[in-house]
Amino acid sequence: MKRTISLKWYRCPLCEAKEFEIAYVNAASLARVNPEPLAWDVVTSICKTCGLVQSDPRPMPSFTSQIYRPEEASLSNQNIDSKPKEPNGQALKVRKEQLSFIKRVFSHKENAKILDIGCNDGFLLSQLKQAGHDVIGVEPDLGQAMKAINRDIPVMTVFYQNAPFLNASFDLISAFHVLEHIHNPHAFLKKVYRELKPNGYVCLEVPDFYNPNATKLDDYFNCQHMFYYTPTTLKTMLSKIGFKPVKLIKKNYYAFRILAQKVGEKASPKPDVKEVERARKIIDSYKVARLRTLIKISKKIESALSKADGDKRVVIWGAGQHTYDILRLTMLQADADLLFVDSDPQKHLSGFLGQPVFSPSELPKLNPSLVLVSSYAFQKDIATQLENMGVEKNRVLTLYNDVRTYDGM
Repeated sequence: MKRTISLKWYRCPLCEAKEFEIAYVNAASLARVNPEPLAWDVVTSICKTCGLVQSDPRPMPSFTSQIYRPEEASLSNQNIDSKPKEPNGQALKVRKEQLSFIKRVFSHKENAKILDIGCNDGFLLSQLKQAGHDVIGVEPDLGQAMKAINRDIPVMTVFYQNAPFLNASFDLISAFHVLEHIHNPHAFLKKVYRELKPNGYVCLEVPDFYNPNATKLDDYFNCQHMFYYTPTTLKTMLSKIGFKPVKLIKKNYYAFRILAQKVGEKASPKPDVKEVERARKIIDSYKVARLRTLIKISKKIESALSKADGDKRVVIWGAGQHTYDILRLTMLQADADLLFVDSDPQKHLSGFLGQPVFSPSELPKLNPSLVLVSSYAFQKDIATQLENMGVEKNRVLTLYNDVRTYDGM
């Protein structure tokens, strides 16, 4: 496993201070599984001046950007001419709410020019286009961009920082669950500011650091997130650039949304001792809650294994980050013979941590005593698929009672 990754300290993008307090370390956080496992110790620090929580020190931008580029082999499996699947369940519910929100912003304006950064498969933009708006997306994941293009949505397949848009081009720029991944958010938002028309809007949605999700195995502080925003720190950053926050919405999936308007009046951030102290308390509370979650999941796995009939042959459905965490954070690997199943055809070719990965259709011949559903967002979907395949419920282990996720993706 590759872990020789150079880390560098950066100034705080909110207040430009360079004094930090290391508050949390996620050892061996996995960035990718193939072509070789790539992980490093993610260090989370608190800015001692403004309280912005960030991954610092962290890898160079040129390195972290590789995480979001799909492998060529996986792209070869994409059917460019296929019709994109329509979202359902939580994903559809969230998209509809986003659509309704943006429609209300432009309730008195037709044909608004809208840019969605990280547009994914283009479903939201396709609905806004049907509503009469002029839309375009940015999506660096070529597989998702292909799906958006098949919806007849114009898409630039680059990172937004490299997209050559003209100044004062858009009435609205949206970025749902994007900003937390951005290495230099101040530069990112300054570009958004330039490319908005006078009095234009930016709509941002990010995970809420005031309410970190400690109920799942995946660590909240991971290698994909560069910053952990609160309504206070994000409002301050927007005001520093020249935006006026006009609406804040708390979401029930551990996130919040801010709508801000381009006004031109800038405000300088001030030292915020209360935000610093609050960040410390939140991280301390998270450590305790996460430990409880790990103990609970370990006991659940141990109990299921003790009840399993015959040998301890366990099929883990899922060959990614979540399974990697199960193997390193529980005793499952020592207590059972493991096989892996995943619905992604690419994983059937590449394997998982040196082991073969089978397709769901091959599950019956594996004859497991237990099937462990290794997913948070897709737990319900996989459990339903297993039920439809005729796998008895007493041979299926799910880990979570309450799943709240942005869109199941």
